[in-house]
Amino acid sequence: MATRWNSTYLMVDIGQKFERALERFEDRDRYMIHELDNLPTKSDWKKARFLTIIFENFYDFKVKVFGSKYVTSN
Repeated sequence: MATRWNSTYLMVDIGQKFERALERFEDRDRYMIHELDNLPTKSDWKKARFLTIIFENFYDFKVKVFGSKYVTSN
């Protein structure tokens, strides 16, 4: 569900894996900046890493408490 913070954590966590790819693509294709809007800046990537650290603990807790693969699941 896109409105929950745990899915936001997963999106930000996966998105970080594309940071270098986007930087490399930008270096190779200067016209990409004109075609794409709102590319993440270095500051945005720094904030994403910070949020990932914070939300990772909450996500792990949520998986342990509400996981469906446990004997005590609801």
